[in-house]
Amino acid sequence: IARPANAAILVKLRIDMEDRGGRTELLLPYATLEPIRKLLLQQFMGEKFGRDSIWESHLATELWSTKIDIEAILDEQTMPLNQVMNLEVGQTLMLGGYRLAGSPDHPQAYNSLLALRADAGGLTLTALYDKHRLVPFGEYLPAESLLAPLGFKKLVHVTDGFDAGPPPRPIRPRGAPPVQPLICYESLFPGLVRQGSTLAGRPAWIVNISNDAWFGRTSGPWQHLNIASYRAIEEGLPMVRATPTGVSAVIDAYGRIRPGAWLGQGARGVIDAALPPALAATPFERWGETFFWLTMTLSAVIGRYARVNRSGRTTV
Repeated sequence: IARPANAAILVKLRIDMEDRGGRTELLLPYATLEPIRKLLLQQFMGEKFGRDSIWESHLATELWSTKIDIEAILDEQTMPLNQVMNLEVGQTLMLGGYRLAGSPDHPQAYNSLLALRADAGGLTLTALYDKHRLVPFGEYLPAESLLAPLGFKKLVHVTDGFDAGPPPRPIRPRGAPPVQPLICYESLFPGLVRQGSTLAGRPAWIVNISNDAWFGRTSGPWQHLNIASYRAIEEGLPMVRATPTGVSAVIDAYGRIRPGAWLGQGARGVIDAALPPALAATPFERWGETFFWLTMTLSAVIGRYARVNRSGRTTV
């Protein structure tokens, strides 16, 4: 982010608080000063990487009149997660996070769901799911070798993008029924739960975790909730949906939100509800989109027959 000759500012602070205090140093490198640099470049043609006295003089003047917010951590304490969450022995916590794997030369990053079970010794990882269907231009860059040189990589939130996990299949957290996780917009796609059932058996429920903050205060989070409920209808399975920035809810196998078992956008609280029962395997679960393609094929055949029949008629 800086070359050896680039400008930087070093701030030395001393903090005194009653019977304790200390010193801290804050270094603002060249990249942090980018907004100021843009203003200065309006007055000087070209970019000065060397030690230009005029440029440095104006930079110093601008720095003295620049305001910056500083957040200081005066104390830090490390606590086990199960202590923070106040988990009891035998309880399971499911949460999303970024997971790093691979080697230092070939690192891999996943958007993951982890199932952690509290026991006497702390938390134990009992199940793991890596997101399979990634968001293009949000979690990875399609055709990266072609688009990255053109600057499209700036559209991806993560510098090197995420790696896609294996095809979805149910996980089996200890002490909980088998469940098919769907992370974020995976809940928009029909067939992912069915695909997992084919690979590893039918789950008892679906869990959907999501960060809907990018929707803002719009109808987007409600639409996301509505579309996710169709996965419950397709599979005949209940769904538990948890999102800190959208709409959280417990949904039954008919796609209905359980009375009182939901939190609206921006609301804080806890949903304490029993998991609704699953239904028998639905036609979609058994045959997928077979009926759809049969009707499409039949429609095409009938349409073709009708055109041929009309073209064979003669007018007298």
